[in-house]
Amino acid sequence: MSEAAGLGFGDFTERYAPGDARPGLSDHLDRDFRKVASPGARYVYSKTGYNLLELVIEDCAGVGYAAFVEREIFTPLRIKLATYDWPGPAMTVGHDLRGWPVATYVSPWRGSEGLFATASDIARLAAASMTGADQAVLSEAGARLLRRPVVTVDGLFGVTAEGYGLGHSWGKILGARLVACSPGDYARYVGVGQ
Repeated sequence: MSEAAGLGFGDFTERYAPGDARPGLSDHLDRDFRKVASPGARYVYSKTGYNLLELVIEDCAGVGYAAFVEREIFTPLRIKLATYDWPGPAMTVGHDLRGWPVATYVSPWRGSEGLFATASDIARLAAASMTGADQAVLSEAGARLLRRPVVTVDGLFGVTAEGYGLGHSWGKILGARLVACSPGDYARYVGVGQ
């Protein structure tokens, strides 16, 4: 989760229209897995690492990733509408930073992207990761651990972040300390403060 495992970025172009046949995650990872640095040596953004974590969770929990997240995170946080399954044509169309519509797609993986969620659901996830949050999913120590500096960020990603913790990056903008989470390619949240 610290983006320091030394795994390659991963294929971010493998996307499918909802309802189309798609390969399983194991088949995708057989083609996508690539070591690019020694583990712990440096920050390397990697979708592959989160996708491997998805397989580990499924193996350890004995249930699919989506079912695990539903049981362990969504239900306790009262997140009602978030899903890893395409919710259908009535879904609100997302837009990129230029305001252009983003075509709905699904991927062979869920660990690094693929969550369909409302703004309210994303807000509940963001709030749960903050220290002092009134929820039963993540302890105070766990919330602090998410933001504990693990690796310095440099290169292209260093433009927006100074370092990375466990799924959270941190930096300063105009003197304010920011902590951000990027749980996928298009969903991000930023918190100001501690």
